Amino acid sequence: MKNNHFGDVGSKFVALLKWALYFVAVFVLFFIRPLFSKFIQRKSFNELAPDINLFALTALKVFGVKSELLNPHGVDLSKGYIIAGNHRSFFDQISLLGLFPKTIHVLAKSNYFDLPFFGMAMKTIECIPVENRRLGDEAKKILKKSVDNDEAVCFFVEGTRGEGRTLLPFKSGAFKTAAEYKKEILPIYILGTEQCLSKHKSRLEVKAGDVSIVIGKPEVFTLDNLDAEIADFEKRYTRTHNSLYDQFDNYLVMSKKEKVTSKFTVLKSLL
Repeated sequence: MKNNHFGDVGSKFVALLKWALYFVAVFVLFFIRPLFSKFIQRKSFNELAPDINLFALTALKVFGVKSELLNPHGVDLSKGYIIAGNHRSFFDQISLLGLFPKTIHVLAKSNYFDLPFFGMAMKTIECIPVENRRLGDEAKKILKKSVDNDEAVCFFVEGTRGEGRTLLPFKSGAFKTAAEYKKEILPIYILGTEQCLSKHKSRLEVKAGDVSIVIGKPEVFTLDNLDAEIADFEKRYTRTHNSLYDQFDNYLVMSKKEKVTSKFTVLKSLL
């Protein structure tokens, strides 16, 4: 019992140390550096990608998260897509910001913008505030400016963090935006983040782990037949997500027993 107690105390201390290092990275790499790049060096939004990548990859390294981006069809990621993905963890946004080669406008809860330093950083990299799952007038202005400038915008299509394999019903915001502005939807599948820190876990229970982001094929949506197109997309996305989820989960189980390097099989045919 005593050993377990000291083990718990030790793991919590390590977690606190990791969070302390993370907040140092937030201040230096997510607040100061992008602020300097944008307002002193006068870099454009798209030119901030190296700064944001550095912050996010540093944060992942602090927590012991190994991440990879898989693009089996060689999709051109320099275009201004409306990115549509699943959402399970605090690490979803960080993994995407670290791995995606283009700067991304991420939708985030409006109360995050009130946090010291972090909130200012989110404004600097033009995150889009969401209040009660709705976009206010200011958020809509940022969104319009973003798509007009061919910049990437990420929507988590479930609208909030879910749990486990089962996806929540999809929200229509990403698809309406894509149809209205004649932008392609880029489906992405984020796997492994929930094992590092799930929705209901304490921040002190953060764990090291593997994360994969898989890029699907871009799709076009139209206003004339939008509801039917969203329903069809949701079915296909769910089927692919579930297959990838099962394969990734099997990889996690098998990797504890033996040396396994391949997470997914016949990846191209799935997407």
